[in-house]
Amino acid sequence: MSGTRKLSGESECTLEEQIAEGDQGLSRFVWSGTYQGEFISIPATHRPIAVWGMVIDRYAGEKIISTRILMVDRQPVQNITVPTSLS
Repeated sequence: MSGTRKLSGESECTLEEQIAEGDQGLSRFVWSGTYQGEFISIPATHRPIAVWGMVIDRYAGEKIISTRILMVDRQPVQNITVPTSLS
């Protein structure tokens, strides 16, 4: 999540749902903030951004042994514009 801190100085992560089965747990969340810093060579737009995501963790006892994450921008793609030099 360090990349998301770079995107937004003040952000909020809301946990919407958690499901556990066997040695796995799924957490569904929404992260929102303002796109303030360069990320993957895309300059700051200072526009609001919201990203939803799911994390699937696998446990051995109380220790996380693997993590898979999926994050998707909930806003229109126009909120993060790619400079023409990168197109």
